[in-house]
Amino acid sequence: MTETTTETDLGERLRLMEKANLQEWFDHQIATLPHLPMPNKVLRLTDLHAGDGGIGKHIDPLKCSGMESAILDLLDSHQDYTWVLDEVWDVWRSYFLKACENAHQKLCGRIEKQRQRIHRAVPMCYELISNHVMDELSFLLPAAIFEGFNKKFFFYHGHIGDWPNDEGWKIGRAMVRMADELGIDPHSSPHASSIDRHATVRSLMLDLAYNNTDWEIFTGHTHFYEERGYYNSGSPITGKLTYFEIIEGEIQGKGDV
Repeated sequence: MTETTTETDLGERLRLMEKANLQEWFDHQIATLPHLPMPNKVLRLTDLHAGDGGIGKHIDPLKCSGMESAILDLLDSHQDYTWVLDEVWDVWRSYFLKACENAHQKLCGRIEKQRQRIHRAVPMCYELISNHVMDELSFLLPAAIFEGFNKKFFFYHGHIGDWPNDEGWKIGRAMVRMADELGIDPHSSPHASSIDRHATVRSLMLDLAYNNTDWEIFTGHTHFYEERGYYNSGSPITGKLTYFEIIEGEIQGKGDV
């Protein structure tokens, strides 16, 4: 067996492991989380990345995108909807620099106040676990599951199964914050990057959708709007406001799609 073949075989085995891990995780959520009645009207919005709390300029990707006002207007116009959100807050925990701890604790309090305002503003708001959250916010739901209108709906963030997105992001986030502290603009790569950098996790999303066709699966995470077996509502930090409305079980892509 040649070296190239060996490398290819190893890569495929790793991909199959990731695929199996995602399906196992999905099956566990289906078995353990409550299956709730599907509301008449749902707003699906993801990856806002508001209020980063970086140690330098306190970078706020949503504000930098120029979409902050549009998001607030959208939320105001959908207060009679049930919201399913994830990655609303882009929160960086100091994994390496203990000097950040006081600022981190202040940020926790500010975000909790914002979260309480959002939850009071709408009939029901579900927030899902993403890969940019702190330990203190780990009470968020791993997924939201609804059934109704002769359909089944599964919402999750989308980072599960792919190590760089699931765990390795912490290293990248720390490097971004260090660049920020040194006065280097860190926004050129992660927020405007090509969809190709998410090829692995998109493949996992597609496998999950194709292997579970009795479910309508909604993801986020990649920041790109997609309808390709699964539904990804994209991210406003790309400069485009895209989202889904689900009205009596009918899925409608909205915004700059």
